[in-house]
Amino acid sequence: MKTHRIATPLLTVALTVVVLLCDCALPSMHGREEVASAAAPRPAVDSFVSRRGASLVLDGQTLRYLSYNAFTLTGCGAAGEVPSDAEIDAFFASLRPHSLVRTWFFMNTDLERFDRIVAIASAHDQKLIPVLTDDLGACGDPEGKKTDRWYAGGFRDRFMPWLRRVVRRYRNEPAIGMWELVNEPGGKRDDIRRFFDVAGGEIHRLDRNHLVESGAQAPWAYGGAKGWRYIHESRGVDVTSLHEYDMNAGASPHLAGAVTQAEALAKPLILGEVGIFASTNGDPSQSQDRHPCISFADRVTSFQAKLDATFRTRVDGVNVWNWMPFNDDTCRLETYPGDPLAAMIQTYALR
Repeated sequence: MKTHRIATPLLTVALTVVVLLCDCALPSMHGREEVASAAAPRPAVDSFVSRRGASLVLDGQTLRYLSYNAFTLTGCGAAGEVPSDAEIDAFFASLRPHSLVRTWFFMNTDLERFDRIVAIASAHDQKLIPVLTDDLGACGDPEGKKTDRWYAGGFRDRFMPWLRRVVRRYRNEPAIGMWELVNEPGGKRDDIRRFFDVAGGEIHRLDRNHLVESGAQAPWAYGGAKGWRYIHESRGVDVTSLHEYDMNAGASPHLAGAVTQAEALAKPLILGEVGIFASTNGDPSQSQDRHPCISFADRVTSFQAKLDATFRTRVDGVNVWNWMPFNDDTCRLETYPGDPLAAMIQTYALR
């Protein structure tokens, strides 16, 4: 399949100096993690994303956002999918105000590269949701697929030192919107809840400026709405999450249960991932999860209806899957510069 790159303006950005905090090792927290979840972050200044009950807040105002996943920013992806600094700069320049961009930030990430991404986001007054690990071990995450044993306590061995190092490094950085503990946690609900208590509680202990978000899938992944609520009752989690690829022209059928439970918890709710399978002209011979590949034009229509229905609920933010620096003309979930979906996202009337 022939591929081509859509030209991206080469914008320059004066990279701000990222203050690198001490990376020295902390004493073992095995005796203190049990109570860490009792502390909740209290943002020191309005430039940090905070929450007021079930609503996100920025600069003293209620925040609702529409943004992207962009996992290749930190170096994850196939050849040609990882953007240059100039492409990253153009991406952040194209975003709606107060976008929260979700990206991978696993323990094999180049910290200097992430420093540059943070600086570029800051220069454009945008924010990031760094995801600290992945349940499936994607993108070379050194711990691989997470097992029941990992959630039950194995995460303490390598993940917790990584979490502490990263959180100390960026805890005073307003370009970090919130921390995500793990992409799509799996396993036993009690173990997930315990992991949230300990890991989220440790972030709260170290960082009074940033919220903690779960990265959870839809309620079906946790035995239904009650199971989804149970893991999100953790005091280590400030922001609840739902991922959906229903590809329908309307709100996800899984959304109502999550909304009800998030309201009961008085915590914000974001759609951390949502995508529709498409290509430039569509290809009905290809499908994903029994959904045929539609055209970019038809995808805009479906997404418009989906966003309208979603934002009529109390959802606080949506991260579309997934921004890529160029269109390879295949059927995928991604969106690209020049894609009509990107144009719609930029101008969507968010209420």
